[in-house]
Amino acid sequence: MSHQQLKMMGAIIKNTNLAIIGILSSFTPEIYAVVNDIASDSQGPPGDPVVLSVILAIDGLVNCFCVYFCFHFAKEEYSKCCKYSHKCVSSICNRLAQRSMKKKLEKDILQSQRNDQLVMEKHIHIQHDSTAIEVTTPAQ
Repeated sequence: MSHQQLKMMGAIIKNTNLAIIGILSSFTPEIYAVVNDIASDSQGPPGDPVVLSVILAIDGLVNCFCVYFCFHFAKEEYSKCCKYSHKCVSSICNRLAQRSMKKKLEKDILQSQRNDQLVMEKHIHIQHDSTAIEVTTPAQ
């Protein structure tokens, strides 16, 4: 890949990573509420409202950090805080990109082979037609 493609891939990986982190943190309060609702037999709010408030505050903080890490000036902080999740998302994206390039290459090769076969069939057909013309021409 070219330098520009690698740079773009890095930006895609970073944004995907931050989106996954933000989404997962936003699901945490709902998961807590559902688990507590299932576990308790009482009617009323699911779980302890103080714990739920703390989880919501942490979720808000995580989402703020995700927005902050999107900016270029937070590159060092992002590298420190999201190093392992970035590596994970990067390996997944690289595998998907390689698989996609391999499929495209295989498709292009197959199409090229089909085109070559059509050219050969047309060439044989033309030779056959010219032979037929030569055979049917009267001799002088």
